[in-house]
Amino acid sequence: MPHPTLSPEQLIEVVVDLAREPRRFYELALRLRELHDQDQAAFNAAIRDRSIRRRRAYELLRIANAFADAGLAVERLEAIGWTKLALVAKRLSDLESKGEGGMQIESYIDLAERHTVHELPARLAMMVEPLNTRLVSLWLTPEEYEVYRVSMIAHGATAHGKGLSGQEAALMKLLSEASSKT
Repeated sequence: MPHPTLSPEQLIEVVVDLAREPRRFYELALRLRELHDQDQAAFNAAIRDRSIRRRRAYELLRIANAFADAGLAVERLEAIGWTKLALVAKRLSDLESKGEGGMQIESYIDLAERHTVHELPARLAMMVEPLNTRLVSLWLTPEEYEVYRVSMIAHGATAHGKGLSGQEAALMKLLSEASSKT
């Protein structure tokens, strides 16, 4: 059932209340989307007052954008959890930005239900990457990851917050340089 239209001030109050109830994250996501659509300055104010962290607010916004019109049961989405839904929503957003439809949302949701949050990124990658590629997963300590991160940036990867893009090309450049020295 649709919610009555609330003012930005009322939505901020609802968002603050929902942020205290982690089990209702999907409703929070929908309300953040509503607030963002109505008044971006109010949205920014809601996350600036620290009732919800900026990164989480944008992840929840992405979740709402990905699933709000999909007709999926709220209980089902909340059972999956916001961390896994954020991974799926990011994949769907990436595919959309590339103009690729990929598989239906239901397939992605099914995948999220069947796999842990640690398994899900690899499973998502296998669904949409070309068949002639191989997935390499690394479990690194924080110190090892920092060495990896610095090396990848030095070889052409781009830092985005704590993440990196262009890692594949940077890694291949690093490996090519290393193999030419032997």
